[in-house]
Amino acid sequence: MTYDLDDPRSIAAAWHGGQNSALYAYASTGLVTGDSIFREIDYCLTLATTKKDEAELQTLRAFVVVARRDAILRDTDRLVRNVIGIHGDIWDFMNLKTAILETISKHENVE
Repeated sequence: MTYDLDDPRSIAAAWHGGQNSALYAYASTGLVTGDSIFREIDYCLTLATTKKDEAELQTLRAFVVVARRDAILRDTDRLVRNVIGIHGDIWDFMNLKTAILETISKHENVE
């Protein structure tokens, strides 16, 4: 299969398991909505027949990790700014973004 590696959504589109799958949702929207996408990528890895397929699926996994991290950070920003009412400069100054990213990274390394 040939994919545009600059567009991980094209890899997801080629490997998805149907319209109800997490990869299909990612291919369609670019959004990662849960951990099921990782299970689907793992399943696809069991179906990969070449090293190239495996490398492309691992590339997809890396892009999805970043997309999930970005979504968590974006949602946290929204929560802090809108609900708690902390001004953005104070939020940045308190280094809370860095602490959250470190926590996410530790969680991902446990998976």
